[in-house]
Amino acid sequence: HLLTSDEPTPLTCVLDESVLLRRLDGPQVMRDQLTHLIEMSERPHVALHVLPLDGTHPIGTGAFILLKFAPIPQIGPVADIVYTEQLSGNSYVDEAAETHQYELGFARLVAESLDPEASRDLIASVLSEHWST
Repeated sequence: HLLTSDEPTPLTCVLDESVLLRRLDGPQVMRDQLTHLIEMSERPHVALHVLPLDGTHPIGTGAFILLKFAPIPQIGPVADIVYTEQLSGNSYVDEAAETHQYELGFARLVAESLDPEASRDLIASVLSEHWST
């Protein structure tokens, strides 16, 4: 709903190319997933970037979500939050110095990734070459 409402939330995402190739289910599920990524990436408020396998991998961390919030009227600024998942649980980080490190790391990931149009083209290529019937 956050991405499809009348006032959608902006989303910038970086996916490692390996996730496009890793079989999580049958070919039809993979086709459906990659098709959905292409469709969502065409929305003006979604910037989907793919970090190519043969490119520079600038940070050595697992997946994380960086949540940035606009100030809330009558409350004021709200701290950014980083969310990470591990096998045995998850964690939230809201200390400014730590979230800033993640923000810098994310900016580097975006800079080393393909732009949204090239990312969409790569997803479409993987879809036809690896997951077509």
